[in-house]
Amino acid sequence: MDFIFDNIIWFVMAAAGLVQWWKSTQEAKMEQAAEEARRREARDYEEFIEEAEMRLPKAAVPPPLPAGGAAQAPELRRSNKRAVADAPPLPDMGSELERQALLAEQIREFKRAKKTRSPVFDHRKKVKPTTTGSIGVKARLGNRRELKDAFVLKEILEKPVGLR
Repeated sequence: MDFIFDNIIWFVMAAAGLVQWWKSTQEAKMEQAAEEARRREARDYEEFIEEAEMRLPKAAVPPPLPAGGAAQAPELRRSNKRAVADAPPLPDMGSELERQALLAEQIREFKRAKKTRSPVFDHRKKVKPTTTGSIGVKARLGNRRELKDAFVLKEILEKPVGLR
């Protein structure tokens, strides 16, 4: 037993070497398995592409153009003219521009009127809370903000619903 305790450093170094050797062999096995999986995946992908190409029909080759290509051009032009003739006529741009100018003038007038308008009561403004000493409870509850505050305080201060 004294031999082991006297040479403990050598046993620790030997154990560390064995662990490192075992770890490197495991890593090599993992790399080899990953490489094999990559190769298998690439083969599967290539087979999938080949099968897909076999299943899909080949692209049709357009027929050759006839020798008298100039003879077809007038027919195409005629069919285009028919399509244009069937389309609804474009609106008169002059009247549209006048309408837009009229609307722009109305907007300017509204903006001017808004600037000169007298200030009105804004219902979104917060109402300042009043002191409790000089105003009665009835007057305070007439104010919406005070009424909301009263309900919140009531819910906070009374017994919980589960204990009632």
